[in-house]
Amino acid sequence: MSIQGIFIATEGSAPMQSLEEAILIEGCGIEGDRYCSSTGTYSCLRGSSLRKGEKEAGRQITLISADSVNSTLREQGMTCPDIGNLRRNVVLQGISGEELLRSIGHVIRLGDNCQVVAHRNCVPCMYNERKNNIPGLMEAIFDVAGVSCEVLVGGQIQTGNTVKVLWDEKREIDGGLQSSGFFVRPKERTAAMVKEGIAGKREAKEALMKTDPEGVERLERSYNSVGIKFWPADKE
Repeated sequence: MSIQGIFIATEGSAPMQSLEEAILIEGCGIEGDRYCSSTGTYSCLRGSSLRKGEKEAGRQITLISADSVNSTLREQGMTCPDIGNLRRNVVLQGISGEELLRSIGHVIRLGDNCQVVAHRNCVPCMYNERKNNIPGLMEAIFDVAGVSCEVLVGGQIQTGNTVKVLWDEKREIDGGLQSSGFFVRPKERTAAMVKEGIAGKREAKEALMKTDPEGVERLERSYNSVGIKFWPADKE
């Protein structure tokens, strides 16, 4: 298994920047990436399920299987011009999406020294489906959209580096404060799950407007740019 590509989000909804090498920063993410500076589209969200009042650790870097994404898209008759358009940081080859999901809770070594721990599956969003103009993309890649990770040991990585799951190295999982339907395919979510999700967004927005109003607005601007809304209408 090896690193096929490295991508960072730099500003707004601009295309991901492709890199040959990058620096991982312990407890932060990839140097130069918006999520490392807490200015990503979703940076205002996802509280920790382990440490009250903090952000979930797994929102620092994302990994995805090129093998499974490419085969899944072919099976669905879909084409994504560049896997970087899926907005994941590190693209891996030689591992399936299923195996990547099994790595949740385990340490993954990138290159000779860098280590991350996978905390949860990084479910795809409607924002990215609209941005790519590929109807059905969210449902198609739901199980192969990668994992969200925390950087345990920083350092330099580069394309071609060997990657290894350290199956004997286990860590506590921080899955974040997600609604019950968050990890369920949209078409399989019940009405109760949808209702819970809407209520949760309203509650989150109310709290975040006091602590991170810029983040709330940044998220809504991103969704508005593709013709949809993230935050539900306020109750009358």
